[in-house]
Amino acid sequence: MEITLNKQIPLASGLGGGSSDAATTLMALNEICSLGLQKKELMQLGAKLGADVPFFIFGNSAFAWGIGDKLKTCKNLPKLHFVLINPQFPLSTKTVYENLNLRLTSEKINYSIPRLWSLSDVAQELHNDLEEVSIKMHPELGDLKQILLRHGALGALMSGSGPTVFGIYSDEKSARDASLAIAKEVYGRHIVFFACSL
Repeated sequence: MEITLNKQIPLASGLGGGSSDAATTLMALNEICSLGLQKKELMQLGAKLGADVPFFIFGNSAFAWGIGDKLKTCKNLPKLHFVLINPQFPLSTKTVYENLNLRLTSEKINYSIPRLWSLSDVAQELHNDLEEVSIKMHPELGDLKQILLRHGALGALMSGSGPTVFGIYSDEKSARDASLAIAKEVYGRHIVFFACSL
């Protein structure tokens, strides 16, 4: 069997393109070859290919923990509107993780999944452990977050291991207006996208 993949998501952008490609390929092969694997089996297989692959097989908005293989459906999320800025340079996930200083603890940590009933709840809970490492490697990522906030984002964060950053907006019009304004501001240096949740 020969597979040709037409990639549409920039390589090494922190947007999960490789993981979603792997997940889609597994699901397609399962169907084409009539393997009859259940979603759970595909997720276990996907975890061997990459930490984020099970999420894309899972197919819902979800909270993830472990290495990304433990997933819980996140229900009743408000509709989200985003502006993404990709600075058009790759950032190696491997390099980012190699520079990550994990703060391990022997104490038990009680953590509960936050209630995300409103947009402000979502914006308030934004956090990415990898962001600090990536910003040290490329300080301009911090500047891109500030551009998003200056253009009305309720919160801004780096996606995955970077370098793409995103801002969450209160509504579609605000996000689209910000997207156009930011695209003019960073023209020729960065790619700006509008996106919304399904």
